[in-house]
Amino acid sequence: MIRRMRVARRHDEPPTTCAFRGSCILFSREERLGRARALALTVSLLGAFVLLPTGGVATRALATEPAADVTTHAPSRSRGDVPPEAEASFREGLARFDEAVRFSAERPTARDEARRLFRAAAQSFEDAFRAGAVTVEVLTNAGNARYFAQDLGEAVLHYRRALALDPSNERSQSALSSIRETLPTAKRSSGTASLIESLFFWHDPRYFTARQIVFYALFPAAWIFFTVELLRSRWRSARWLLVLAFPIAPIAWALSYLFGLRKPYAVTGTLCLLPALGALGSIVIEARDDPLGRAAVVLVEVRGRNGDGEAYQPSHSSPFPPGTEIEIRERRRSSDGEWLDVRLRDGSSSWVPARAVEAVLP
Repeated sequence: MIRRMRVARRHDEPPTTCAFRGSCILFSREERLGRARALALTVSLLGAFVLLPTGGVATRALATEPAADVTTHAPSRSRGDVPPEAEASFREGLARFDEAVRFSAERPTARDEARRLFRAAAQSFEDAFRAGAVTVEVLTNAGNARYFAQDLGEAVLHYRRALALDPSNERSQSALSSIRETLPTAKRSSGTASLIESLFFWHDPRYFTARQIVFYALFPAAWIFFTVELLRSRWRSARWLLVLAFPIAPIAWALSYLFGLRKPYAVTGTLCLLPALGALGSIVIEARDDPLGRAAVVLVEVRGRNGDGEAYQPSHSSPFPPGTEIEIRERRRSSDGEWLDVRLRDGSSSWVPARAVEAVLP
């Protein structure tokens, strides 16, 4: 009988042969660690390739045009690439606006005639808009002309549309803020709401471009740091990847020097990833919520009601003046026509006839 001999093996020697059923081979600790790092690197790269296009789709959903150099009191002379008929209307609007300004300076008491001239200029800018010149310049000029013509409803509408194209347009923001201060339905905010707005100020539409920059700068940098952390022990040249994230790389070195971190690049990558994901989440939430799609402006003075008809009691003590901004929550047809359930900037609710308002997004 043949006796099978067992060869003793020291506990510190790594197994190199099959130790269980099948053809699987047990690898040494170093080999397992290297394969785990390779797997982690693969997952990291897949995450980068999957999430980065997602951020691009979200940002393109709310993409804006470049800011324009426009003023509240004078029209912009730049209009961008527009169709020929829109170009002609734009030039005509500029000429009429200049004529109205000269007339107002020469005859300051003839206010009715001055308003008529400014209204004619506004109509030319609106013709350019309808002809295809959907630019911040055209809309802001139309708002300026309507403002001087005392057509506050149309002025607010044009300023809101200009801000829809470029939320960072300071001139339109300033003009819109000055009109809002004269309206009775000013936005009211409690102490808690003010605190929340202060903490999440970056979620404001005015900072949309800043959120784009934060995401596109920090998200790739985070994965660069993760890659360097995974490869630096096996491939010293991996640190050259930090050249791609040079403005942020000193943070990792500072953390390693000050706190003696064992994995400074992983910590720095995490510090980059968190704000990047916050910016992406803010963009996605804003795109899904779509408050702009429900925004509208009252063009003529109208009295709000407690229901969808003239038979209901007034919802407020005074009518809503032109320029009142509302958010449409529901549309309903009744015997008096189509009515809208709306929320005002002060948080109150009302019903108004659809014929008295116009949506910000045409």
